[in-house]
Amino acid sequence: MPPPPPPPPIMVGAKDTKPLLPPPPPPPPSFSLGAPPPPPPPPAFGVNSSGVGTNASSAPIPPPPPPTPPASLQLNGN
Repeated sequence: MPPPPPPPPIMVGAKDTKPLLPPPPPPPPSFSLGAPPPPPPPPAFGVNSSGVGTNASSAPIPPPPPPTPPASLQLNGN
């Protein structure tokens, strides 16, 4: 007696998984029309808006000027 043919798991799996996989969403109309992508959102610290941002904070702070000696020391030294 020949063994019974195995059931086709591929077809059954495809039928079971098709309704579970939704179709991919269509691309936005801006991309389909060939328009450039929208600009990225501004950074948390806007340089253009507030003037104090990443560039200003990353710039090195100038060293303070050397302290000038008191007038009494200048007079005594002269």
